[in-house]
Order: sequence, then structure tokens, then C-alpha cells
Amino acid sequence: MKTIAEIAKTINVSKTAVRKYMTAEFREKHTETRDGVIYIDENGESQLRSKVKTKSVSSSRDDLREYAQTVSETMETTDKPTENHTANDAIVAAYIATLERQLTEKDKQLSERDKQISELLQTVQAEQALHAGTQSRLLTDGKESSGGLWSKIFRKKE
Repeated sequence: MKTIAEIAKTINVSKTAVRKYMTAEFREKHTETRDGVIYIDENGESQLRSKVKTKSVSSSRDDLREYAQTVSETMETTDKPTENHTANDAIVAAYIATLERQLTEKDKQLSERDKQISELLQTVQAEQALHAGTQSRLLTDGKESSGGLWSKIFRKKE
């Protein structure tokens, strides 16, 4: 029998998440309280495991390194490789392959974004040059004419 905290830790969720699935019927069938601590039997634990959604594995590099280190230490502590180690190796290899695919996809997305940014930058520069040319032309046109719009409207008549 395990406590709520122990079950929560093994399936990587909070104690609140475990309690959420403990209905009155569940408590009646699968729990026992001793000294104010709730213990859950094995059948109850398996039901909770199936009900509670586990947190997804983070794809950060630190978590991957930590997981690989744990697997490595586990393998070093055992003298003989077993089928369990082979299964762990397969899981780690599949996890790494998934992360590599995700990383490749992210690299492609970043490359596309870089191209879009470059194109937008060229467009902005062209628009700025066009605007500067227009402003320059307006300034020179105003000087060549006799005084501009307001001077034409309010000029003294002779």
C-alpha cells in the first residue's frame, strides 16, 4: 500500500491531481486510513494510474541530459545487462530520435523565418528610399515655385 504522495511522485503529478480522481466509492474500496494518513491498495493505484494523465516529458536539453544520466547510472550499478536495460535503451533511443526530428523541424522553421525577415527588411528599405525621394522632390518643387500653396493663396495683388 502506498500513500497519495508516493503515488503522485511515481506518476509525476501533484497530490491534488491524485485526490481529484478519488471518489467516495473509490475511497471505500481501495483506501485505508492509519494515523491520519490515507493508504491506497495496489488495485486502486493501478486505477489511478489509468485515470490520471501524466505530465508530458519536457523536451528541454537539461531534462534529456538528466534522464540520460539517470539511465547511465542505473546501467552502471547493475553488473549484467538485462532485457530491462535493452528496453530502456530502446526507449531512450526513440526519445532522442523524436527530439532530433523536432529540432530539425524547428531549424527549418527558423530558416524560413530568417528568409521572411530578410525579405521584409529589403521591402522596408525600398519603401524608405522611395519616401525619401518623394520628400526630396517635394522640397525642391516647393523652392522652384514662387512661395508654395499658402503664398499663392495669400499673395498681395499688385
